[in-house]
Amino acid sequence: MSLPFRYCAPYSAWLSRNSVDDVGDSGIRFDERLAMRHHSTSAPVPDRPSRRRTLLGGLVTIAAAAAAALTIWIVAVPVAGVSLSTAATTVGPAAVVSTALLVGCAAWLALIVLRSLRGGLTEWTVLGCVVLLASLAAPPFSGASGTSLLVLELMHLVVGATVLTGFRLVLPQRNRRRTQPASFDPNHAVAATPTVSE
Repeated sequence: MSLPFRYCAPYSAWLSRNSVDDVGDSGIRFDERLAMRHHSTSAPVPDRPSRRRTLLGGLVTIAAAAAAALTIWIVAVPVAGVSLSTAATTVGPAAVVSTALLVGCAAWLALIVLRSLRGGLTEWTVLGCVVLLASLAAPPFSGASGTSLLVLELMHLVVGATVLTGFRLVLPQRNRRRTQPASFDPNHAVAATPTVSE
């Protein structure tokens, strides 16, 4: 059943004007804008790691750094018999674990601050590498020498590498977009010109 021509004619004129002849400020026809909206809303959205997974990954990374430092101390001191000490004090397991935990928490805090300032993992990694290289000067200045110096330097390298690598693996990239609109092909735009029957 078709409507009388006097009812269809105004609608046909309006639709033809907005879909074929009328080009908006963006230079896209009305029917093309409808097709672009359909393509953009139907594009798949990539999954982002949950906050729980991010928190768990950060805690595991910090714990792994502390475990690695403690493992080096166990191999060097009780097993190999190295006297791990500096000019001021003897380095025990409590100091090793607490220092590694402090380094991991400080690295995590620095990453949070950088992300709040529109930074990302790349800037954080560069900063972490600079801090790691600077920390290698601490054992010589503390008076360590010989085998103790080598063990302390190894601890610094292992803890730093564990923290940097672990956070890069478990934390999501900030520059990933939430939506990824599909590319629009004008050849697939649906023409909106109706057929009017009298």
